[in-house]
Amino acid sequence: MIVRKGFRPEIDSYSAFFENDQRTSTGLAGYLRDRGFGKLYLAGLATDFCVLYSALDGRKEGFDVCLIEDACRGIDLDGSLDVALDQMKQGTSSLSSRLGCCQNPPEPTRFYSPYSRSQNSRTGTTDPDRHAE
Repeated sequence: MIVRKGFRPEIDSYSAFFENDQRTSTGLAGYLRDRGFGKLYLAGLATDFCVLYSALDGRKEGFDVCLIEDACRGIDLDGSLDVALDQMKQGTSSLSSRLGCCQNPPEPTRFYSPYSRSQNSRTGTTDPDRHAE
């Protein structure tokens, strides 16, 4: 899925869910709900802006949010990183320094790949390098 954010020059954009006008949706919440997602793991740049607003909006949209701190980096303008982390700690997201530390991590999702080790339907083999002749 491609979520387009920040492509409108007249509106600054921090959240993955809404433009900063808080009315223009990116469509992400509906997309995730339609596919049964309830827990989100956030990582990225910048912790104190885009990640923060995505976490806050994700919670407003009813998702359980887990921040993977090791996979984030803040800008930290005049203490903005500490403020953002405090906001996320106040019931807006679960903080974790490792993905495995999040409570109830999800089972890995399996996606079809022509290179997976499962049986190749075209050749009947498990060899990912063997192709149908």
